[in-house]
Amino acid sequence: PDTTGAGDLHLYPLTGPDLRRARQLAGNVHATAIMYTPNYSPWLQEAQIFQRDLQPLGIDVQVKAFSRNEYFDRIGHRGEPFELAVSGWYDVTTDPTQDLEMFDGSAISANGNQDFSYLNDPALDRQLHAAAALSGATRYRTYRQLALELERDLVPAATFATTASRDFFSARMGCQLYQPLYGIDLAALCLRSTGS
Repeated sequence: PDTTGAGDLHLYPLTGPDLRRARQLAGNVHATAIMYTPNYSPWLQEAQIFQRDLQPLGIDVQVKAFSRNEYFDRIGHRGEPFELAVSGWYDVTTDPTQDLEMFDGSAISANGNQDFSYLNDPALDRQLHAAAALSGATRYRTYRQLALELERDLVPAATFATTASRDFFSARMGCQLYQPLYGIDLAALCLRSTGS
């Protein structure tokens, strides 16, 4: 939501799981999926949730846990034998390029990859490169459309959690300036005059 031009796409229902529909989409599956995870909380617990949630669909998730550094080395290595991995992502800018360029297949190398899905779609790559050259409202509309197509049609990654923070201030606190990426600008805060 803090990305400039982002739209509220409502592609996936948030009313709860629909196992009947999930089984229809998955079909008659009997498969094993290898999931990599760091070997500490909360990631181990998240891996257990994946195991539990995919089991009724006929997918046996086998979890392999590694130290943090080994984990990221492994999932950043092209050809590493895993199907699922969990990774956090924090924006450092509100520009949509950083969120979508990670799925640029032309940037995949032997090691050090950030596109852990290894999506390599030349048509998408061309669209991403063209969008990066745009400016203004056209740029943001184009990125919004690419995000929609990526989330609806290709689905290389899925968001399952997002951070939220709350700031509480007394009535005397003023000058609250919210920065979309970093939260309240503490240096901008001021005390209101009491008017006595």
